[in-house]
Amino acid sequence: MKPSAQPGHIDHIKQTNMGVVYRYIDREGPVSRISLSKKTGLAPASITKITRELMDAHLVRETEFPGLGFRGRPAVGLKTDCDGWHFLCIRINRGELVFALRELSGKLLAEDIIDFPAGDRDFVTLFLAQVDAFFSRNHQITERLTAIAITTDAIVDPANGIIRHSPYYQLTDLPVADILYQHTGMPVFLQHGISAWSLAEYFFWCGQRV
Repeated sequence: MKPSAQPGHIDHIKQTNMGVVYRYIDREGPVSRISLSKKTGLAPASITKITRELMDAHLVRETEFPGLGFRGRPAVGLKTDCDGWHFLCIRINRGELVFALRELSGKLLAEDIIDFPAGDRDFVTLFLAQVDAFFSRNHQITERLTAIAITTDAIVDPANGIIRHSPYYQLTDLPVADILYQHTGMPVFLQHGISAWSLAEYFFWCGQRV
């Protein structure tokens, strides 16, 4: 008897649906559960379950907002709960490192620009030392860190988190995402700088929020 792949398939559907619901809440919140059901095409029961899980994870929260011309109690809607959840952006530029700690909403909490010239030295050791130094300087506000994003103008392999070629730093096939994951325990995502900006524009309409 062939083993069924259904459980994994169901998990993938759940993750996809949760991502869709969160994106609608982030983009249009505060929004009611009824509106979410209509916009996503998901059953009200599914919306209730997904939003409960998002609330338990402190990713969304309930809020009251005025109804559309109706009297009585204000309607209860959902909006993203970005307070306290952070991600760290590390930009490897030519001759410098830029660290930016942000809330999930994009609000900047801390930023450092560090001189990081190329030379005859161990890139990984010095890079990790600067990461540690940033955490040390900002230890009061890094406890809710959820992920780290690295961008650079080098040739990269985002799927595998590898810097394929960086002439300035003389790097070849450096698995920087895995190295930083092993060092910090945080999920690490690598992307070319321009590609990262384009993806952010496509998925989150960053340009419309400026």
